[in-house]
Amino acid sequence: LNRGQIGATWPLVSLPEFSYRASSILTNARAETLAMIPRVETNEKRMWEDYSVDHQGWREEGFAFQERFPDALQGSTGHGEHGGEQHDHRQLIEEMTHGMASGTNESSSQLRSIAEVIWNVHDGKPVRETGYGPYFPLWQHVPVHPGFPWVNYNMADVDIDIEAIQVVLNSENAVLGKYFDLSKASHGHDFPQVDEQYQENENLQYRRMAEMEHDASMDHNPNMSYGIPAASLWYPIFDEFDGNRTVVALLDVTVRFDSFFLHSLPPNANGIYCVVSNPCGQVFTFKIENEMVEFLGFDDLHEVEYEDYVLTQEMEVEGSTFTGIPLNDDYCRWKVDVYPSYQMEIAFYDNTPAIYAGAMAAIFIFTGLLLLLYDYLVERRQRYLADTANKTNAIVSSLFPDVVRDRLFENKNHSNVKKFMNDPSLGVDQTEGVRSGSAPIADLFPDCTVMFGDIAGFTAWSSAREPSQVFILLETVYGAFDKIAKRHGVFKVETIGDCYLAVTGLPDPQADHAIRMVKFSMACIDQVKELTKELEVSLGPDTADISFRIGLHSGPVTAGVLRGEKSRFQLF
Repeated sequence: LNRGQIGATWPLVSLPEFSYRASSILTNARAETLAMIPRVETNEKRMWEDYSVDHQGWREEGFAFQERFPDALQGSTGHGEHGGEQHDHRQLIEEMTHGMASGTNESSSQLRSIAEVIWNVHDGKPVRETGYGPYFPLWQHVPVHPGFPWVNYNMADVDIDIEAIQVVLNSENAVLGKYFDLSKASHGHDFPQVDEQYQENENLQYRRMAEMEHDASMDHNPNMSYGIPAASLWYPIFDEFDGNRTVVALLDVTVRFDSFFLHSLPPNANGIYCVVSNPCGQVFTFKIENEMVEFLGFDDLHEVEYEDYVLTQEMEVEGSTFTGIPLNDDYCRWKVDVYPSYQMEIAFYDNTPAIYAGAMAAIFIFTGLLLLLYDYLVERRQRYLADTANKTNAIVSSLFPDVVRDRLFENKNHSNVKKFMNDPSLGVDQTEGVRSGSAPIADLFPDCTVMFGDIAGFTAWSSAREPSQVFILLETVYGAFDKIAKRHGVFKVETIGDCYLAVTGLPDPQADHAIRMVKFSMACIDQVKELTKELEVSLGPDTADISFRIGLHSGPVTAGVLRGEKSRFQLF
């Protein structure tokens, strides 16, 4: 975000319509909570505290949004299928916004006042933050809770978040932090415990959710554990888009780990154990049955008999997020070890393959005898065809120049380029036509646009590659260009090495020939960026450094067939 979008200076920023914007993010990301946390330096502390008190109206707006549109947050916690029974998350939201409010005589206009200072928790009591900055006070968040307000709580004091926040600041990357038990959390965050005199039923929503999921799954797995593993995805917010940017705030998105497994496996995937772990010493286990994701406990609980059948997958983002911020790979990188189970083995064990193997052996023997006979007949036929082809080639070789000349100039009567371009006889040897003095095939097209493009950095890149890798790149890129050319009505003339030549305005006139070519050129540039990122895995890490540069020119063009040993369509 920049100043032009928000009309204010960081950290004194409140994003408009935050609940509405955040609800769509929660739904698409299947997340639980989202919070915007500004970065406040030591000399900005007092200024921020005054600002936060005077600009807390977003809380009432957010609370009113939840009361009016409870379904807006449905997608963020739609984990009803985890326990095999549909849980009504809307009911939980309504309990949070109505039940808790009525129990404390609060409404959307009577939320408890926020702390007037940046604070933390010491021995269960809220105390003012006295350390040095930078501070990261909790600010705008969704959903808005009517209970004890954690606004202005210094997130840098949360034990599991301190390192993650520091990694975000140093690397300017997004970070998926350590896990915490969401059923024991407050407001969807791993806040420290506060004495009961300060908070009222803070854990109601997620504690009730965990109880329902646990109770519903006990019929399937009596050993199922109680808890909801979750983690914070920390995302940096910059003050500018260019390279001199500074992290001025953070987005904190709380995600449940079981949401990663929703709808990711086929319906008959029964008895799969997913052990999620990181090098920071954290590990927990899920069991997947059909569309149910059951939490087994905070340990590696897979069946040891299937240790050798493990399939490991790093939890990563291919390339980068849509805003160009990559996910940090160095901090507590999560991975998933997937194991089968005895339940899965029984479901897929079958003696039928042995029967099929015997039948296939008999068929193979019979087929082998048929192939021997077929091979004899084919060989005899091939000898006959070879003799015939040799005789035919001798005749064609003696008649070829005259036949080609008669077909192109007398029988076909190619009087203009358009007819020639649409004729299947393009590219044949027309040397005899030049010698005979016949009129060349050429026309003037007064309104055309020509594009000449080449791959920047191709020479250096190709010098360090195998020939097959060079052709993989060229075939992939220029094959994509050809498809784009068909969509935009662009005529491809030829490719020369890493150069691509195309034209609009011929053979049929096009009034918008320049616009077509510009659109085509921009599409080609975007396509090269996308394809080189995809090919980076197979062709080397510097493949993404390759770019496509173009030159366009509009005006009259002379086009025709330059006859010779290998005739080609040419532009002049």
